[in-house]
Amino acid sequence: MNNSIILVGFMGSGKTTIGTLLAEKLAVSLVDLDELFEQKYATTITQYFEKYGESHFRQAETKLLQEQLTVSKAQVISTGGGIILNQRNRTLLKNGGNVIFLEASIAELYQRVIHDEKNVRPLARQKTVAEFSELYQTRKAFYQEVATFQIETTNKSPQQIVTEILARC
Repeated sequence: MNNSIILVGFMGSGKTTIGTLLAEKLAVSLVDLDELFEQKYATTITQYFEKYGESHFRQAETKLLQEQLTVSKAQVISTGGGIILNQRNRTLLKNGGNVIFLEASIAELYQRVIHDEKNVRPLARQKTVAEFSELYQTRKAFYQEVATFQIETTNKSPQQIVTEILARC
């Protein structure tokens, strides 16, 4: 196990935002697996999904996770929301460092996602709140399974969340 902090959570939970602030505060590298994926494959995740499908994407995502967890230096890793769907990834995450599940209410997650102009999420497009909630519920137990601890982010500022994480790591 290394000194990495790994952020997991549903789309819109704040993994990238919190990861950026944590990495700055700790003076370590931030590895955003979604950004790393897009750099490595020279395409957006949405385009990759459309061209190759979710299964192929998840395999490539596992390879990236494995590569990052072999880095011996401390780092903050921001994962994609679906990384926990694969049992191999859950095992890697549990052994990879301090895993923090960023949790928020469905209402807040949904609002964050539908108003996010920067990140178009392939699995959230055209979903009702009920469908969005159902997708979240299918993943929640997996987030909890891998987490060292979880942080409730609803109605908290990014700075409050970072302070809470640092107090617990």
